[in-house]
Amino acid sequence: MKRHLGKLIAFICGGVLMVVNILYQGPVADAKELLRILSNAALVPGILLSGIGGILYISGEGLFDGIRYTVSTLMIRVFGLEKKYDSYYDYLQRKKKGNAGSHLLIPGLIYLACAVILTLLFYL
Repeated sequence: MKRHLGKLIAFICGGVLMVVNILYQGPVADAKELLRILSNAALVPGILLSGIGGILYISGEGLFDGIRYTVSTLMIRVFGLEKKYDSYYDYLQRKKKGNAGSHLLIPGLIYLACAVILTLLFYL
């Protein structure tokens, strides 16, 4: 259960975003409009969760390591602090965190899939 707690929290936050979006869109006139409202409501948490989760995931894979190392080295030189890593290679060998962002990416993709399915049902 502890392993899936982050995904559960992401699903709950996405559900809250959906409910707020549904309440914001107003009353429903017919079934077709209900599908449109549900599709729009599922799209918002889908885009937010999958976007943030994707950025966290690729960051955990090391895409931004060069930028992070350069900025930290610049700050160390500007403020005269002690260096933590002797070289960029030592910086890359540090212990990395696991699947950062996957707890947001998976629920976001599920919300996006629901939005696509509801949109297809709306246009049929």
